[in-house]
Amino acid sequence: MFDSKERLTVICLAAVAVVLGIVAIFALGWDNPYFIDSPDYIAAARSLLTDGTYPSISSLPFFRAPLYPMFMAAVWSITSENAFAVKLVQVALHAGFVVMIYAASKILTGDRLASGIGGLMAATNPFFLYHAAAIQTETLHTFLVMLGMLATVALLMNRGPEIRMSVIAGIAFGLAALCKPSALGVGIVAAVMLVLLGFRSGKRLAVPAVIVAAMFLTILPWSFYNEATKGEFILINDAGGYALWLGNHEAGLPLYESTFNSGAEREEYQEYVSKTLAAKQIEEWEATRGYSGLSLSNREALWREAAIEKIRSDPPRSLRLFAWKLWGFLKPNLNREVYGEKAAIASTVYMVLVWVLALIGFVQVGRDPRTHKALWFLAVVVLFVTVAHMVIVSNLRLRIPYIDPWLMVFAGSGIAALIRRLSGPNAAQTELAM
Repeated sequence: MFDSKERLTVICLAAVAVVLGIVAIFALGWDNPYFIDSPDYIAAARSLLTDGTYPSISSLPFFRAPLYPMFMAAVWSITSENAFAVKLVQVALHAGFVVMIYAASKILTGDRLASGIGGLMAATNPFFLYHAAAIQTETLHTFLVMLGMLATVALLMNRGPEIRMSVIAGIAFGLAALCKPSALGVGIVAAVMLVLLGFRSGKRLAVPAVIVAAMFLTILPWSFYNEATKGEFILINDAGGYALWLGNHEAGLPLYESTFNSGAEREEYQEYVSKTLAAKQIEEWEATRGYSGLSLSNREALWREAAIEKIRSDPPRSLRLFAWKLWGFLKPNLNREVYGEKAAIASTVYMVLVWVLALIGFVQVGRDPRTHKALWFLAVVVLFVTVAHMVIVSNLRLRIPYIDPWLMVFAGSGIAALIRRLSGPNAAQTELAM
């Protein structure tokens, strides 16, 4: 795919990603998980290593999707348990992700300058670097989602062996769903869009069918493990009902509409909503429905029914929550109570600039009719993940695996277009030389 000059470029981009990733690890604490969900992942990884079983519950009333604890356990089976080893592997994944950003831009634009700039922006993006240096799912999930979407874009741009790319897309989306179930919807969107966009008439159904089949064949061994160990067939995990309940509980409004004195106070309130109120709800169901005696699927159904009832009971409040969650998903800034005033301002300036450049790049890429199918696919994915998170639960962190990689691709194209415009007409054929 890459010629000798491009191979040097992607090696340099990957090297930048690795160096900055290691800097981020030491800046944020090489042995520090420092993330609210980390204890659950660590506990699950330990369980896998000690007795080969996966926990049926976490600190919240569901069990976590399995891939990230499996990933940690695989690393620790080689290195022994320490956070630093996991972070180093995540930095390697970050470097691979940067190479995919370059490849995605090259497939869409054929432009080495735009591809190199997009890759450099991804390598230096502070959000991606932060995730690579933390014990959380985002780096692994982003890598897998990007691989699936890259393969789908390649199919829509008629690049690469079709069946092979379809299998890659399906497996990537399946693994991503085992990391975070929302990727399952993205994989289905990819297959549907390949049908609707008229992917090569002779294989209009074959290629999407291969994607769906590969995705579910990747997931099903875990589903059968659930059936064997929990007594019921659960595709990935039982978190959906609780997530819908949490995202639509009226107690969540102060997280958007109130001011907290510190990040610690905000985190304490988040713990109250997600754990204390949930525990009270479980106590109520224990007394009225025998919650502990119910199957995991029936417990999830209770959470889902309670969430739907909350949405129906007060439509204006629900619409207000939806609007706040939409803002929480798309907003450009970090929370000042958690990260401080300077970080909030810097993140706003950075992301507004990225969004503007990405819009310029999107228009630039869209001038080539050959890209239209791929752009429609990306636009529908953005719409799907935005609506899904707006309805369920959302924050900036949850946006990053699906939208921000493509912001890097299009921002790189936007910067390249501006460079050529400022350099005059003779720069129209400029390519990145490294």
